[in-house]
Amino acid sequence: MTEVLNRVQPRPPGLPEDPPPGPIALRDVAALQLVIPSRPNAVRMHVEAEMANIGCRPIVALEIDGVSAILDLVTDGAGAALLSRNAVASSIRPSAYQTRPICDPALRTRLCLATSSLRPATLTQKTTAALIRQTLEAVNGS
Repeated sequence: MTEVLNRVQPRPPGLPEDPPPGPIALRDVAALQLVIPSRPNAVRMHVEAEMANIGCRPIVALEIDGVSAILDLVTDGAGAALLSRNAVASSIRPSAYQTRPICDPALRTRLCLATSSLRPATLTQKTTAALIRQTLEAVNGS
């Protein structure tokens, strides 16, 4: 399962929620001040690797761990964030933010569930995996 990362900024006053703004190129994201998790966060490492692939580096305004803290700093104008649509939608005030999907290349995070190949999965593991798949399908609309 994958989840698309979006550029997140405060919604300008009076800006309607619909229609949503179009995608933003990763090269353009590289020119923004970012509020991003500290290393070795998987999203941070993925963003840095993809930017390096196009000859860019992120401009890190602040390093902070935790989605709610990142969104608070975005609201305060500290910079933009790179988060999934679900991370913003599940925040206290999702309408306070404007999100734009990232393109050229698209940034996607991958969710993996690892189990042991040396022993059979327990009923709890099977049920948890089914719940994760169900939740992701509902969140991603697939």
